[in-house]
Amino acid sequence: MDQARRQLGPLDLLFLNAGISRPGPIESTDEDAFDALFDINVKGNFFTLQKALPLLNEGASVVFTGGCGRRARGRDDSGQGCPAAPHTVPRARTRPPPHPRQRG
Repeated sequence: MDQARRQLGPLDLLFLNAGISRPGPIESTDEDAFDALFDINVKGNFFTLQKALPLLNEGASVVFTGGCGRRARGRDDSGQGCPAAPHTVPRARTRPPPHPRQRG
């Protein structure tokens, strides 16, 4: 984060889009598979935000994306990113915060 601060300065927007999907029946998901998903999809984003907090300007926006994995026509596109993400960022930048450092 020190390198990011030196190169980028304070941030107005933090966009967190880390996530993986391992589609399959819930009955066959074991604890190790669940832990791996949770570590990346939840803990990874949480601790990235925690480390980035000192870089955020007052009133900065934090955007989390998730749930973008999908199955269509028998094809798993979960690793192809989130097609809505480029449209989310401009909207996030134009919404005024209801309270500093908190979003509804």
